[in-house]
Amino acid sequence: MIRAVAFLCQYQREVKTIEHNGESLQYIEVTLDDIGKANSLAAEILGRTLDELSPPSRLLLAMIREMVKTRCKELTIEPREYHFTRKDIRDYTRWSDFQVKCHIRQLEDLEYLYSVAGKKGKEYVYELLYAGEGIRAHPLSWALPPSSS
Repeated sequence: MIRAVAFLCQYQREVKTIEHNGESLQYIEVTLDDIGKANSLAAEILGRTLDELSPPSRLLLAMIREMVKTRCKELTIEPREYHFTRKDIRDYTRWSDFQVKCHIRQLEDLEYLYSVAGKKGKEYVYELLYAGEGIRAHPLSWALPPSSS
């Protein structure tokens, strides 16, 4: 990734020369800014691929969490005491029934939500199990922070 960033910036760099085995070789040097850009790109790209949730499911989880937080504040109850339905989610998010059903399934499978009640033909009632730490995609830490140029 660092080489690719340096390659993209090659015409903005000083071309240096070194003698090796009697041969003159030209090269450009990688800068700290190149490393910072590569780290930023890698975190964005790899963070998404390492995340166990799809981006729409991650977005729905964030919206559900915000809904639960808002409603719990209004009702002065703890989040674990608040139960909600798919209709509540649809009303809050303005997502279609298909979108909600599809992404709720992934959130249930990965234990971000718990189905308190419900079965085919009956109303599903959910509880949010996810407290909200690390709502972003998979966190990555890198050796060098992006430079501030």
